Amino acid sequence: MDRITFHILDENIRRRAEIARAVLDSGFHAEPYSELSEIIAHPPRDGIVLIPRDESTPNTSDIAKVLADSGIWLPFVIASENPGVRDIVDGVRAGAIDYLELPVMPVALQGAADRTRSKEGRLTEMRRRQHDARRRVDNLTD
Repeated sequence: MDRITFHILDENIRRRAEIARAVLDSGFHAEPYSELSEIIAHPPRDGIVLIPRDESTPNTSDIAKVLADSGIWLPFVIASENPGVRDIVDGVRAGAIDYLELPVMPVALQGAADRTRSKEGRLTEMRRRQHDARRRVDNLTD
């Protein structure tokens, strides 16, 4: 079985490096991106997008929309320190397949990878369809 790649989208260089190390130590492949424009310029074809959040990060639904508008349909996972129920609900509503607590632990990464693997093609197709439906609704209301 191929190693899953976690595409780490984080402007915080220290946190991005810590997460990349945890991903590699867990036996996965890590691709770090410092900003949205970088992942959009080099769109990944497979894997999981991991988006750490803090008060300076754009909200999850905005990030998900930019990724989808750019044709990046990969499943994504949100991570933050001490996430509250509201954070988790907002993340899942925005389309996240999982919400992890920072610092990221190997068992949490493995869980996200297993859930993604079991639903691989369906998650990508579902995100694409959701985006198309939202775009059509937006066109109707403009």
